Amino acid sequence: MIDSLWIEEFSKNLVDLNSLFKNKNISDPKFNLNDFHPILLNSCKFNNSLYGIPFSGDSMVLYYREDLFKKRGFAPPKTWEEFNKIISALTEKPIYGISFPGAKKPDLSVLFLDRYASPLIKGNEAVFNDNNGIKALDMLKEAVKYAPPSALEEDTQMAMERFRNGETAVFESWISYYPDVTDMFMSQVRDKVKIAPIPGGKSVIGGWIASINKDSKNQEAAFLLLQYLTNPGNDIKRALDFNFPTIARVSTFSNKDIIKKLPFAGVIKTSLDKGILRPSIPEFYLSLNNILSEAIWSALKGEDSKSSLDRAVSNWNKILKK
Repeated sequence: MIDSLWIEEFSKNLVDLNSLFKNKNISDPKFNLNDFHPILLNSCKFNNSLYGIPFSGDSMVLYYREDLFKKRGFAPPKTWEEFNKIISALTEKPIYGISFPGAKKPDLSVLFLDRYASPLIKGNEAVFNDNNGIKALDMLKEAVKYAPPSALEEDTQMAMERFRNGETAVFESWISYYPDVTDMFMSQVRDKVKIAPIPGGKSVIGGWIASINKDSKNQEAAFLLLQYLTNPGNDIKRALDFNFPTIARVSTFSNKDIIKKLPFAGVIKTSLDKGILRPSIPEFYLSLNNILSEAIWSALKGEDSKSSLDRAVSNWNKILKK
């Protein structure tokens, strides 16, 4: 399995599956590659080659406490301005408005990208220090005011646990956290949690890709396994039997059992439809992400938003132009 970010980097070590799909002896005619959501399928491609099959699709969503929202007459926010007003109003200690993973780690850049809602790079140049970037970071700086005091030292797991323990009203994170948020043994709010799209509608998208190593001596057998693991039945089974709603196939969203058990499936589909991918370049997780996260963290600690982003963009462009 490969994180979708790494397809370009690992492509030289992976089998191009296009040739295997053309082999009628091992290619399942009912597999329907086009059933995978386009944004997930495209993340498997590089230079017109197909280096994997989507195993799971992940997207950022809002987990929120339906009981607290109803008590104040709030609906899920449509804009980030509305989002900040709601979490401000819901901050009534001991409840805080938001679980905020503010530690100096890569997830900070995802929170920023949710709000920036555009590519961080155009051509070969970083551009996120524009007015939209400054506004996005200012929105984050406002949001953290309504988080627990130790938010800037807490990672995503800790933020999730605060929400699951009933300490916060909102948790912005990946849909893959759903099993943890609603764990029948650990969650104190599992019957009060609802899921809404990211305000503005442009969610950050991730996912895992099933691929075959080019050095494999059993490529055809591996290809048969990949088709089995990612077939329509198993996409449905993972969501229904394992409570893991990282759906990859479009047809799964209209399955009646999925709709019954996961009434928020439409939210996930909408998130994928309007989603935005993280930069699919090796440098993003090797260094660029750390640079951006450090700049965001510094701004959350009090540095001017423009100064923070200008520094990050300057450092990004030094790397991108090498």
